Amino acid sequence: MWYANLKKPLFAISTDYISGLTFVVYLLLGISYFFQWTSKVPYNLVIHKRYSLILHYILVIFISSWFYIFFVFKLLDLAIIISLLAWVLVLFLYFFMKKISHKAGYMLIPISVWLTYNFVLSWAFWQLNH
Repeated sequence: MWYANLKKPLFAISTDYISGLTFVVYLLLGISYFFQWTSKVPYNLVIHKRYSLILHYILVIFISSWFYIFFVFKLLDLAIIISLLAWVLVLFLYFFMKKISHKAGYMLIPISVWLTYNFVLSWAFWQLNH
């Protein structure tokens, strides 16, 4: 397998844990979306709720595409860009969500930690295997 032949940084996680961590990320995204969707907002925040739902969909696309770009297409440099864009998107989403549901915003904190690690890991893979 391609991934097994890569030079890995010291802080790279084992492939045994990747699927479990991915499940947790998607679970937190789903819980965050649920809190956001079911929150009652005043009329002046309806547009924020709408934008945050759209940003949520885009974030799921970015996180999902990172796995394909990294593991299937093997484009390490593009994986760095995607993970950075996803991290910036989480920041925007957090500021939109905290006006709607604090619980939904708090669900994004572990996701931002994961995306930070993901970005640093992608960068390290690119540095070692470029």
